[in-house]
Amino acid sequence: MPDTRWLALLHLKRRLSVDAATLSASDDARMESALRAAQAEIEAATGRRYVPIQSTVSHWALPGQRVLPLRDDLLELVSVTDADGTVYLPEDVTCDAANLALNEPARFDGGAVRVSGLWAYHPAPSLAFRPSGDSLAAPVTSSALTLTVLNAAGADTWGDMPRFTTGHLLRIESELVRVTGVESNTLVVRRGENGTTAASHAAGAGVEVFSPSFTAEALGLRLASWLYREPDAEHGREWPSGIASGIDRLRRLRV
Repeated sequence: MPDTRWLALLHLKRRLSVDAATLSASDDARMESALRAAQAEIEAATGRRYVPIQSTVSHWALPGQRVLPLRDDLLELVSVTDADGTVYLPEDVTCDAANLALNEPARFDGGAVRVSGLWAYHPAPSLAFRPSGDSLAAPVTSSALTLTVLNAAGADTWGDMPRFTTGHLLRIESELVRVTGVESNTLVVRRGENGTTAASHAAGAGVEVFSPSFTAEALGLRLASWLYREPDAEHGREWPSGIASGIDRLRRLRV
């Protein structure tokens, strides 16, 4: 099952200004529950996903159609396969999150069109994965459950420290991995996350960190903070001021 977390427990603790070392196990559990509830409510209300999942989504095109409205937010295109089997690569297509258009003079044959790629909402797709400033210090096989990097505690390219922490979704080449633990410069990971395939990677391969939409993350953390402090509140009906308007700004119109 894809790991769809995009709200981080570490960020919620920072927002609440709490010392992680003083929290009880029950406090941690309540925070996790608040994060899950906030994420679920925002995704349901906006009709969007906020963490990338690689999949192939079927669409329908009329004969001669060139522009295809997308059924979901496309973060990064891998390929488009027309009903007649013709495969179009990213350089053959002009697309954004909502629409895909074949470059002239190509036209769809008509029928089922399969669009493969990473699907998620992000207002600036080119910034969804940011360089960590680090790379693999040793080769990695497709079955390895740990990765060795050069300096896990260093600052990333945006100055954030540490570079890697539990919960991070990383991209190495075309594979997504989820960090489940950090031990010095060794990352304990789950491989082939969210529809990608575990693969071998050479030493020196760059490591990118997924960075969700700032607007969505800020809204989610605000809602999670409120849910944590008011665990018995009626969710979705008595949201604090600004949550509803924030959701309206993120809402997606389906095609």
